[in-house]
Amino acid sequence: METAWELDHLGGQMGIGGTPSIAGNWRFQNWGDMAKYWRYGFSGSIGNYAVRVDPFEMRFNFVGASGVAGYPYKFQLILPYINIVSSGAGGAAGLKSDPNPAFELAPYRMSFIWHKQAMEALVQETSAINPQMPFGSRNFGGKWKVVIPHVCVNSQGVITPIDNRLENQIQFLAEFQLAIRPGRTEWSEAIFHKGEPQCVIAIPNCTPDPGYPVQSYNSANTPCP
Repeated sequence: METAWELDHLGGQMGIGGTPSIAGNWRFQNWGDMAKYWRYGFSGSIGNYAVRVDPFEMRFNFVGASGVAGYPYKFQLILPYINIVSSGAGGAAGLKSDPNPAFELAPYRMSFIWHKQAMEALVQETSAINPQMPFGSRNFGGKWKVVIPHVCVNSQGVITPIDNRLENQIQFLAEFQLAIRPGRTEWSEAIFHKGEPQCVIAIPNCTPDPGYPVQSYNSANTPCP
């Protein structure tokens, strides 16, 4: 994300490395809609291109020889999160996810260049729920909505009614239905490469530390002779 942000803003500057500004070469004319490109899965825009950043790319560690003829190297997939034990409701044990340090340091990565015809996203038909309610269609894009629960399932699995006369007990609900069908997969590329986090460079001061100079904040006038 940092690299995409820097490239996005670098294009509007002049005289960096002798590269002319590309601010006048934007293809997007309707800035009101383009400012919402994140809604469509894009992370930014660079020149004439809308770009997307994959924060959880496939990363691997080199394990060693595979022991299989024709495949001399073996790599292990590293996941971005690890599950740890947490305290749940009533002190019961639960699970939560923490960032995996090994994912940040994994030296081998897989990056993809996707062609729009490489695969097809298949969603369910968003027809009306009832023919008498033409505007009551479902949203499969993951739009969350609030529903008022009237029953719940306790820790023993027993369905228990809820006294919700004040309607202050709510539940969030969303529907996600999506499938992928391969298309012209030969038009996309997978690049297996090395990568690592950026180094933090410590820049020293140009001049030595002057220490604490003597200062006076007295605002009284000089006494008359």
